[in-house]
Amino acid sequence: TLGERPWKQCQCNICQAIGINVIIFRGAERNRRRGFHNIQVLYNRLQHTLSLRSEELS
Repeated sequence: TLGERPWKQCQCNICQAIGINVIIFRGAERNRRRGFHNIQVLYNRLQHTLSLRSEELS
């Protein structure tokens, strides 16, 4: 919900730059921003997973 302010806990550049607007804006512009947000979150998780895997193999 908006009361939980999820954009404040997210560390992606999009949420940090535009804050609540990542949730409020509707339409194509919002979808584009959310898409970039989702890609960055996925990238960060993948980097973390690969880092852990690399440490396990060392």
